[in-house]
Amino acid sequence: AFYPQLDEFLGMMKDLNFYGFECLMRIDPRQRIDRRRAKLKVVLLPVLQVVVPLLLIKYEIDHYDWDHGGICPAYGNPIFRIVGFVMFIYSVWEIEDELEAGPTRKLTQLMARHYAITGVKMDVYFGIGFWAQWLCGLAVVVLEYFLFSTSDNPLELVMNCVALVFLLQIDDEWVDERQRDKGLKAAEYLFKELRDVMYKDEEIG
Repeated sequence: AFYPQLDEFLGMMKDLNFYGFECLMRIDPRQRIDRRRAKLKVVLLPVLQVVVPLLLIKYEIDHYDWDHGGICPAYGNPIFRIVGFVMFIYSVWEIEDELEAGPTRKLTQLMARHYAITGVKMDVYFGIGFWAQWLCGLAVVVLEYFLFSTSDNPLELVMNCVALVFLLQIDDEWVDERQRDKGLKAAEYLFKELRDVMYKDEEIG
């Protein structure tokens, strides 16, 4: 049978990130993560997006000169202030876009809605990617506070802002076309499983 909802669902999955790819590989028994480096990425990605930013925050707190810088340092150079304002807006928008973009958040919402309707528990792996990115975004905002508080070079400010935001984009960079194709096949399997779950429960009952 033709399901227009399937095309819509697969369209949501076209910008698959690594968290979504990993979750879909776990759901579909026909698919698996078959490369050693990809398996290592499963472990390394949360470390890069959560552990590393938290370690950087601890380092900055331990080494920040609170007596000299204070909570809100006053560095009056107008060029620095203009560049800082622009980069801060850029960073906040990039963080928001990264948290909203991609299928991770949509998959989590879908599974939560499916649980509310059917009572079938969602796979917790769908939430891991969302919370890892959310924690990473929060950590990046904190790190940018220290960056703005300790920098006095506009060029350094620009480079470091871009570098910090990149932590949120790693999960997009780590998915190649081959993995996206496999992910779409697994997404189709997931769609059919969610569609048929009530019929299966009725047959079992």
